[in-house]
Amino acid sequence: MIQTSPERRELRAYDILPDGSLGRYIVLHQFGEDYRGSQRGIDGMCFDMEGNIVASAGSYTSGPGPMIYIWHSKGRVLETHPMPVGVDTPTNCTFGDPDQRTLYITTGGGHLFRVRNTTRIDYLAPGEIGRVSSRLTVGFSATSRAPFGLVWVARL
Repeated sequence: MIQTSPERRELRAYDILPDGSLGRYIVLHQFGEDYRGSQRGIDGMCFDMEGNIVASAGSYTSGPGPMIYIWHSKGRVLETHPMPVGVDTPTNCTFGDPDQRTLYITTGGGHLFRVRNTTRIDYLAPGEIGRVSSRLTVGFSATSRAPFGLVWVARL
């Protein structure tokens, strides 16, 4: 079982015992601190089709900033993708659409973003995803695109 520990800002993996209870855990990732304070850990997460962990974390107040992280299930960071400039605190993420290949992301500022996931190779690569019909996007502009094809859908 994968779980976040907000008070410790950790991503943990637990053994599930035969009786269904949780056993020991290992820390897959721990967010640190810098002179500005503690880094904001994971707020929301989900799994992609390959079992990788996709999570929203970070902010501009400390650390590397607001991002979408992709971890291997054993804890290795596979990719990081910054949120668009000026958009802080990604809160939740989930895959949707009939094929479950579109990642939806919400933020503390009330934004809803989506990014089309075409393959695990170049997971969120420029030019490979984010090609959506203008009729499906509300408030789309060139400045609301992140380098990896994140598209602003609406402000909630």
